[in-house]
Amino acid sequence: MFPTFVSRSEDFNVTFCLMKRNFAEETLYGISKTLYDNIYIYSSPIVNGGENVAIWFDTLKYISDNYSGYQYRLNIIENVVRNIYIVYLNLWQQQYENADVKLDYNRPEQLCMKFYDLIFDHFKEHRDTRFYAEQLCISQNYLAMITRQVCNESPKDAINRMVVLELKYQIKNTTLTAEQIASALNFPDASYMHRYFKKHTGKSISQYRKDYNRNGSD
Repeated sequence: MFPTFVSRSEDFNVTFCLMKRNFAEETLYGISKTLYDNIYIYSSPIVNGGENVAIWFDTLKYISDNYSGYQYRLNIIENVVRNIYIVYLNLWQQQYENADVKLDYNRPEQLCMKFYDLIFDHFKEHRDTRFYAEQLCISQNYLAMITRQVCNESPKDAINRMVVLELKYQIKNTTLTAEQIASALNFPDASYMHRYFKKHTGKSISQYRKDYNRNGSD
């Protein structure tokens, strides 16, 4: 998201952090489903309590500026970003839990949000776009049109991205064998899963695990 400011007060200032999409998704994946099933957070993302968040951003900036070349720099940054996210979620829930948050989304935007929510719930069993179109009571062509229009990606890309995120999470955070992961994600076999992972990441599973253990998330 890129906010646009239409006016500001004299004492207004802002701290922001830009991250590559794949880094942000991999870092936050597995913590909470809030970003997938809470459409209100997109409508009203601003929270009070800037001092608490500012401390974490100062920590993030210090690590980024002073830990260059440190072997586990990216792992440390990942943990700080997770903490910022958790603090933000707590502040958001405190501020908006009992508030009447207004939604201002058109129908394609609402359908896209429902689509991504459905992916999160069903990607382990369903990787075909037909299933999701049927759940939304729309055609596959219309689903493809609105996801490209609203989210700049095809439905298949969105589904594959979630599968890859889950694979990376399992590789980094569990001791499951390839066969066990393949079974949990309903791949025909481990060999097929290896080919799928390399097709979508450019790396073999073993190389990804080796690179992560050496350098942290890419």
